[in-house]
Amino acid sequence: MQEFKKHVLVELAIIGGIVVVFGGFSYLFRLNIEKKADVVTMLQTKKTLLSGSIQNLSQLVNDWNTARRYTRAVEKLVPQKDQLVALSKDFIEIARANGIALNFSFGTEQNPEGNQQLGSIGFSATAAGSLANILSFFEALESKYYAMQISAIEVTANQEGGRHTAIFGGKVFFVTQ
Repeated sequence: MQEFKKHVLVELAIIGGIVVVFGGFSYLFRLNIEKKADVVTMLQTKKTLLSGSIQNLSQLVNDWNTARRYTRAVEKLVPQKDQLVALSKDFIEIARANGIALNFSFGTEQNPEGNQQLGSIGFSATAAGSLANILSFFEALESKYYAMQISAIEVTANQEGGRHTAIFGGKVFFVTQ
């Protein structure tokens, strides 16, 4: 009987050992599953944030494409500073197209300060021709792409041949970037 008890105790010890080992493995396995579940939750959160970022990026691309269509119109309204290099040539060509003679000179340049983005270049000019041609010249200037402010105009009539002289000055605005 002793041997039977011994045999039963050994088998119980083996079964108990197996239960302890499986219990330990299941505990470690549960800890590992919890860590993996935390990683999955974190990755799902990152995926949600990334999805929102992708939607924002998509919206920005769409907005950029919409805004790009208006860029040329804005540039025509207020040109870049380097586009004003041909300003005197443009004035003379417009004058020639309207049948008047033009003398043009640049004035002072005012660069923007602080947050201002508009600068300006002053100019003065003398136009000579018929009154109708001078008026059509000013209309052509007004429709040209330059953002311009004419601050003074003095028109005098010459007795010979209905010619008039217009002396005017002002400034042309530009965008700095």
